[in-house]
Amino acid sequence: MERLYFLPQWFIMYGLGLELVFAIITFLVALYAYKVYKLTSQKEHKLFSLGFLLVSFSYICWFILNLFALIELNDNLLTLEIGNAVKLINLGAYLHILFSLLGLIFLVYTSLKVKRAGIFVLISSLTIFSILLTDRKALMFYFLSSILVLYLVAHYFLEYRKKKNIRLIVMSSAFFFLFLGTFELIFTSRYSADYVVGHIFILISYLIILLNLASVFKNGQKKK
Repeated sequence: MERLYFLPQWFIMYGLGLELVFAIITFLVALYAYKVYKLTSQKEHKLFSLGFLLVSFSYICWFILNLFALIELNDNLLTLEIGNAVKLINLGAYLHILFSLLGLIFLVYTSLKVKRAGIFVLISSLTIFSILLTDRKALMFYFLSSILVLYLVAHYFLEYRKKKNIRLIVMSSAFFFLFLGTFELIFTSRYSADYVVGHIFILISYLIILLNLASVFKNGQKKK
């Protein structure tokens, strides 16, 4: 029986708030990325927007899941076990995993020089089937997410070395914080503090990406 998360009671309301904040911030990232696409007509920004829109959907599902998890409060710790959860909570958990992974895969796909539907389908299939074929779905989810994000860190760093554009190193740094946060969540089934620390890193990451894209959009408007 696998635990999806292991959370201190004092943090549950903050956690709920953060999931809602994540949903809003990632939606704003998707919105600004789409606005940049409309300014530049670069397809990469459109795909980037779609990726973060899927991530936003994943947090909406996760937020709903946590609302139902409130009834599971017991003593000082909240333990939600997937096997004993109601069907709606089960659905919320799997939708969170599905949308989040697809969003990250879209971001990775955006960075590839060769863009073919077959490549996207291959990466998605390998990732999703890895989740389906394991009993420890939460652990595999966080592990695969960390790998995908780490690829994005390397991609933006290498692009910065080629182009010396400060915005690329900012994006690399943002995804590095996202990697730290996602990797930290691997250990949440044993240590509740990792849930808190992981969410702080993720929040920092999303805020940096949002501010960076908002700046790109504003500069693009000034040049028109």
